[in-house]
Amino acid sequence: MAADADKARTAWLTHAAASVPRAGTNTVLITHTPNIMAAFADEAKDIKAGEAMVFQPDGKGGTSLVARVTIDEWPRLAAAQR
Repeated sequence: MAADADKARTAWLTHAAASVPRAGTNTVLITHTPNIMAAFADEAKDIKAGEAMVFQPDGKGGTSLVARVTIDEWPRLAAAQR
């Protein structure tokens, strides 16, 4: 039963990341490392705590990895928005 729940979480996450957001918006998904690893194994193989992965939906049900933002980069990015 746990394996089914894991598969369902992985399927939901990959589907949500591949869904094109409404025009003028972005979608932010927050989850834990095991879920990211299950859904995006190749792209996330060396992901660190606090790191974000930025994906672009391809409009065909898939995604491409656009960027990875490490925890050390967040303060600089936040300061740039002020």
